[in-house]
Order: sequence, then C-alpha cells, then structure tokens
Amino acid sequence: MRRIPPGWLFVVLVAALILLFRPHGGKDTELSALTGSVTEVPAEAEPGSLFLRFEPVPARSLTSLVSGRSSVGALQVTGSASAVTVRVTSPDGLFAPAAFALPEVAESGSVHVELSFLPAALEGDARDVPLDFVVGYADAANALHEQRYRGMLPVLPRTVVEDAPEGYARFVTGRDPTLRDYAAGLLGGLAPDSLEGERLIARWLYESLSLALEEREGIRFPAEVISAGSGSRDEQAIAYAALLSAAGLDPALVSTPDGLLAGYFDTRGYIVPLRPGEGSYEDALSAGIAAMGGSYEIIALSDAWTRYPPAPYAGSVEAPAMGRQLGRCAVEKASESLWRATLPLRFTGTGVGCAGMVHSDGGRRGGERFACFPVEGTLETEMTALLVGDDVSCEGI
Repeated sequence: MRRIPPGWLFVVLVAALILLFRPHGGKDTELSALTGSVTEVPAEAEPGSLFLRFEPVPARSLTSLVSGRSSVGALQVTGSASAVTVRVTSPDGLFAPAAFALPEVAESGSVHVELSFLPAALEGDARDVPLDFVVGYADAANALHEQRYRGMLPVLPRTVVEDAPEGYARFVTGRDPTLRDYAAGLLGGLAPDSLEGERLIARWLYESLSLALEEREGIRFPAEVISAGSGSRDEQAIAYAALLSAAGLDPALVSTPDGLLAGYFDTRGYIVPLRPGEGSYEDALSAGIAAMGGSYEIIALSDAWTRYPPAPYAGSVEAPAMGRQLGRCAVEKASESLWRATLPLRFTGTGVGCAGMVHSDGGRRGGERFACFPVEGTLETEMTALLVGDDVSCEGI
C-alpha cells in the first residue's frame, strides 16, 4: 500500500482548515491567492442587491448645461425592489443635489436624471463630471438597503457653441450686474431715452471697447474678452451686444457667412448692425450694413434668451468711472441763414468721452451730431457746428 508523503498530508490539512473556518454571513469575501488579503465583493454582487448603471446623454458644453436645468441621462436599475429613492450629488460642487423616486422595480427600471449646474462649473475646464448616486430601497422582506454608485458624465469645454446661431445667446451676458456697472461707468449715466440717445450710446460703447482683433477657436464670455483687451470677431460681436444690453438697448446678433455682426433695434424697430474690428464706429456701421446685403439671420436676443438663457458667468471687469457734464447749447448767427452752435463739455476719468448735439429749426428736428474725445484726467472742450435755418436752436445729449 502506498503511503501519502508527509508534505502532502500537511497541504491537505491546511486546505481542510481553510474550508472549515471560512467566514459566512454578511458580505461574501474571497481570499487573494497572491497576497493573502481579503477583498470585498462589490455591493451589486450581493444577493438581493441592485445592479446600477448610468447612461449619459451625448456630451454637451458646460455653458449649455449651466444655462438651465438639464437632462443628463438615465440611471438604469436592474433587480427587484420597492420604494426606490435616488439621490445624486457632485463631489466637486458643480451642480445642485437632486433627488428622484421609483415606486417599484420589477427586474429593471430607470430614473431620468435632470440636474441644475452651478456657475462653479464654468470656472474650470472639466471633461468628465462625476455623479455620486445613493440609492435606497426595500427588498422582498421589506428590509431597507442603501447602495452607492459613481457615474461619469462626459462634457465639452465651455467655449463650445451649441445650437448655433441662436445658441450664441447663451454667451451674451448683458444682464450680468458686473457688465451693467461697467457700461454705466463708461457712459457717465447716459440713458437711452430717445432715438438720438440710443445712437450716442451705441457709438460711445463701441469707441470705448477698443479691442484688438485675434484669431482663436471657441467663444469666451464678454467679461473675459474685455479683460483680455482682445478677441475674435465673433467674441467682439458678442461682447458689444452684451454691453448694448447692459446699457438698456434692445440687442441683436446677425449671423452671416463671414461671422457675427452685433447691433440693436432702435425705437422705430429698425436694426442697426455693426461689424466689430473695422476701426471707427462709422467704419463698423458701414461694414455691418454691407454684410447684410447677402444672406443673413437676425437673432433678436430678447426672444432667443427664452430658449437659450445667458449663462450665469461670474466674471470680473473693473468698472470705469467716466464723469460728464454738459453745458448749455447756444447758437449765434454767423450770417444769413447760417448759425454757429456751441456745446460746452467737461469729462473726468480715463477712456473715451462722447456727446451729441441735436438741432431744430422752428421747432422741427433738423438732425444730430456726435463727437468722442480721448480723456485722461479732466478734459474741458466743446462741440461746435454750423447749422442752416431761419430759427435754429440746439440741445446737448
């Protein structure tokens, strides 16, 4: 009869002891053959547990997600459970916590996930956003359980424009208090209370913006472009439209094959288009009118914002403080039917100061003149004009 070698007998004895004292109940464990450490089997492998899987929607830009409550995908639940509750939070603080419920899951079900992203999501340049789920449920014996699961939501950079051309409206942040303060500081308190006032505001903002033209991909927010002092033509159009809005005008964008124009609807309902980066206000206005001689699409921002609300970008721009004082506009007769009009002006601050002169003849509006001046400290100057008429008067704006 063959004998079992002593070494083999020892191996068999150790194996028997392992089987005898293997832990039971609770979470199953497995013995690592390589390290001898004990590793937990994932919770979804437990008897009676749920299998969870997050299925995201196609990647969207962070700007689009932040602009409103967004559908980001569905949490697939496989198993059997009742009274299912789902809580989802952001470990990075990029969206507000949300909660959903499923009355019952029989073999499988899904939860539609909608999230409200926070302005903090615009501060970085994330590519994947983690979603931490906590799922509570009752099993067949009405015992309560809780499982945790992390899903990943792929996103596009915030500079990506979706749903163009109307989707550009998300970047026109004219309602931002920072930009409103900036526009008010530029304009020295001027309000758009007349057709001439609108024209002066549009000119003053454009001359003050003075941005260098650069080629770049994507779109930054107006506060970023203004702070940088440069931007692409489309970025400059968006920044100008945002300032027009911040100043109280009815802003618009115009999409053309050569890029965006910016402008506003005046009190008569006519659009006034400008092509940024063309030099003076007159040059930009002429280029804008010429660009609308071909194919174009007008984007009335007050309408577009109802579908594509502006993103709550919390940028910072140092608000200027341009002060302006207008003297009394006076006229004196220069010759027969020729009058000389003078409007004293005083500006304080640093930047550009603008003013306008409206003249009448016998109570009938005769037209307007505008002028802008570089200001460094205090500037005292005057606007002058030679006017033709029989009973001429003037006023400053």
